[in-house]
Amino acid sequence: MSGQPSASILIPTYAAPEYLSVTLASVVPQAQAAGAEVIVISDGPDSYVAEMAAQHPVSLITLPEHRGLNAARNAGINAARSDLLVLIDQDVDAPPGWLDALIEGVRRTPEAEVFGGPIRG
Repeated sequence: MSGQPSASILIPTYAAPEYLSVTLASVVPQAQAAGAEVIVISDGPDSYVAEMAAQHPVSLITLPEHRGLNAARNAGINAARSDLLVLIDQDVDAPPGWLDALIEGVRRTPEAEVFGGPIRG
């Protein structure tokens, strides 16, 4: 991927390996289609996270020790290459069209600084 990505999708993760694979399977194809980058932030060393990240075209940041969600998010923000930061949790199953809709919403309302979406259980 050359130039600035359309979005930087930041996924902090800690002690939830069963969820990360679902999240990456739903987010990575949408990111590739939209020219976005995906950054997985492991909140402390975790061999499973490293294995999952290696199976996908994502960047992996590993914090040297468990430091908490905000520290993980901040590490992702510091590594992001896009002005559009998409913060999602490690247990998201993004429906088809999710990222395109978000990017279009940002394009259509440049005066807005924060966007959210529905939370489904």
